[in-house]
This record gives sequence, C-alpha cells and structure tokens, in this order.
Amino acid sequence: MAENKITINELIEELKKYINGPHNYNISTTLNNILEQNNDIEPKEYFIKFFSLLENIIPEDARENFYRNLKTLKIKLDLDYDFSSIEATRNFTAYDALRNKMIILPSGIKMLFQIAQNQDNPIEFFIETFEDAFFHELLHMASSIFDIREEILFIGFSPNVLKTEKNNELKFGLTEGMTEVLVLESSHKKPKLYIGYYIEILLVIQLMQIVERNIMLESYFKNKGTIEIENELDKFSCGNFKANILLNDIEENFWKYKDENKEKQTLLASIQSILIGCYKDKMLYLIENKLITKEEVEKSLAIYEEALIRPEAMKKRNGNIEIYIGLDESIEKFYLVKQEIISMLNSNYTKKRAL
Repeated sequence: MAENKITINELIEELKKYINGPHNYNISTTLNNILEQNNDIEPKEYFIKFFSLLENIIPEDARENFYRNLKTLKIKLDLDYDFSSIEATRNFTAYDALRNKMIILPSGIKMLFQIAQNQDNPIEFFIETFEDAFFHELLHMASSIFDIREEILFIGFSPNVLKTEKNNELKFGLTEGMTEVLVLESSHKKPKLYIGYYIEILLVIQLMQIVERNIMLESYFKNKGTIEIENELDKFSCGNFKANILLNDIEENFWKYKDENKEKQTLLASIQSILIGCYKDKMLYLIENKLITKEEVEKSLAIYEEALIRPEAMKKRNGNIEIYIGLDESIEKFYLVKQEIISMLNSNYTKKRAL
C-alpha cells in the first residue's frame, strides 16, 4: 500500500510531463503520410507510439480499417478539469465509432486516481493504466467500419451492430476479450483479477491455443465475424459440440453473468470444458501427425494451464464461488487431458516444426 498520498492534481501534472515528452519514434512512410494530413490529433507526437504499435500488431493485409479511420481520427487529450466537483465513475476513455473520436471522461480519471492512491507506485500505476485503457480503445478504432448511409457498423468480431438484434450474435464478449489480450501482449503483462474483462481474456487465450493466431487477428481486424474461427474449431470434434453454439455461449455468459449477478450458473464451466475438449483434439492431432515439436507442446500446455478460469480466482473476484457450478470439474478435465497429451508426446516426439 502507498504510504504517502498524492493529490489528483499532482498525478495529472506527472501525466502531462510524461505526455509532453520529448518523444522520438521511427514510423513507417505510410503512417507518417497519414499523420501529416491529420491535424485533429493532439498531442500527435505522444500518440505516434500507439499508432506504430498498432501497425506492427495488425497483419499487413488487414490494415485497411486502421489506415482509413486514422485519416480522420479525432483526439484531443485535455486533462484540465476541476476534479473537486466531479463524481468518480468506472470508464475514463471511450472510442466513439460513429464520430471516429476518442473521448476522455474526467469522472473515470478520478476513479483511476482513487485506485492509484492505494498502489505502491501510484504515478507509475496511473500512467500505465491510462495508456493501457487508451490503447484498448484505439484497438477498437483500428478494427471498426462505420458507414451511416449503408447502416453498417462492424467492431472486431461483431457483425453489423446496427442490424443485429440477438445479444448472443453480437460477439462483444469475444471482441473485448481479444482487445484486452492484445493490450496485455503489447505491455507484456498478465491478466489481473481486477481487469474488467478478466473472464473473456482467459477464454480468448484458451481459444488462441486452438485456433491459429493469424485467423484470430484477421477475423478481428478485417471484421470477418467468427466464421473462420468456427471452421477451424469444427475441424475437431470438441465433444461433438458445434463451434457456433460455443461462441454464442461465450457471448451469453458475457451479457448474462456479470460480476454483480449472484445467480448460480453452469455455463462458464461448460464453456471451459468444451474448449479443453477442443484443445485436446487439436494437440493430439498435431502430435500424431508430427506437426509440432516437444518444446511447442510444452509451451502451449503452460499457456493453457495459466489461462484456466479457476474457482479460487473467481472467489477472490466475486466473493462467492458457489455460483460457479462445475469449474472444479473442468479443471480436473484439463489435468487429465494434459496427462494424455504428454503421454502421446512421449511416444511420438519429433523435432519437426509445425507447418
């Protein structure tokens, strides 16, 4: 816990110093040409690092949305508020896809300040969390299409939001999980219990051990929906469970079972159990056909094990583990699957890399 309290104005001044630089980044010619034409980004020098990071994350043939939106993106990083009269709320940044504009919410900044006060290094925590949240919203910008005349709004994996009526078809849960996974990867961090999309992050990490990374990235940034992800999952039996139903269940879990919902449920455990079954089928196929090395299998198992949604973690997050029925059994299933994978690996070990 932080011993010396810091005021919100002091934190804002530290953030301003950091934002004002100096900054010196090498960027691509394409990015430089776009930014030279956009005078609605302030301060431009600070945000260049985010745009360069985005360009590196996005596959080369999936940058159309990013480049198009960046040409007219509007950002004005104004931090001069009278925080004494502002009530703290949760979110402090947002991307308005309809106006292609980044929004700063002073009420959220005040909430972030209150959380930062209880950290060992409040300034570092405040700045890092601010940047992670901003990058999260910029990822939404880079993966969105909006056309008011055609009544089209695609965001990440989500289909046309303006014409999609059923919640479980929207894929907001999958989109938010993927967005936050990319944020964590860019900052070399691991999921924390207090992160808003904690469950979705872990489900996406599990999914990315089954579905090829490039398929996930292209589906997200090119607004392909989830059809290619479903096709990849349906290559494996997954306990004879259809991929589209599995992904709809992930969305239903996102909408129905928020942290404040204390209703008993088996859906989360069912989703995790099905994903583990898919993972087993995928890994056994790769090992049997000598398409993966021992080192790659061991690395994948470690990643998957760390991404398991565990009862003890949900108890710390929610305070009541009794509502998550079946999580223990899904964890037990993973360790049985792990033993089976290792057993086959030991009898089929090869140094040939996956194609």
